[in-house]
Amino acid sequence: MSGTDTITRVEALPVAPRWLFVRIETAQGLVGWGEASLEGYADVVKAAVDQFGEYLLGKDPGRIEDHWQVLTKGQFYRGGAVLASAVSGVDQALWDLLGKRLGVPVHELLGGAVRDRIRAYGWVGGDDPAEVADHISAQLEVGLTAVKMNASGRMSRNGSAAELDGVVARVASAREVLGPTATWPSTATDASRSPRPAGSRRCWSRCIRSSSKSPSCPRIRT
Repeated sequence: MSGTDTITRVEALPVAPRWLFVRIETAQGLVGWGEASLEGYADVVKAAVDQFGEYLLGKDPGRIEDHWQVLTKGQFYRGGAVLASAVSGVDQALWDLLGKRLGVPVHELLGGAVRDRIRAYGWVGGDDPAEVADHISAQLEVGLTAVKMNASGRMSRNGSAAELDGVVARVASAREVLGPTATWPSTATDASRSPRPAGSRRCWSRCIRSSSKSPSCPRIRT
């Protein structure tokens, strides 16, 4: 691609309720896609991608490492979740372009495949405990063996005993539907609204054979 094509358009496209995708188009009509989602900050990341686009327009899309260095280290202030998400979306789109130009999957450009199959889960909500079992059963019927669910609704800052008991009961009901023979982990719980780490430890130590996403907020000190 070097020296034969240029970037003509860089777009950041929000998709409800939380996603942000990056689309990069070249003069030869190739289109590369990347994801720059950062939940709760899509508009902020979009602004960063738009600013990166001003630099990328007219550039060679094949100089992926060069662009990455400029976008991550070309300014005085560096890093952070917003910039990292924006750079990630751009970087993915550039690799997508290179793979399309060469006619190969991107993983072949990055050292080859490391697996030939991957386990997938189904999202079952969890805000309404009464519906969890039915939603899990529906995922099992289509062949999935793992699910992800909300651990709870919004919890108090410290997490009362009743709230933590509710989380454990919700995970237990999911495990009951999945059955005792399901391989670990068969449930993944999103605990992004969890209380302080001490409360999270008390809760998740009782949730056998379940993995947790964001078991405590990293911004809260113990």
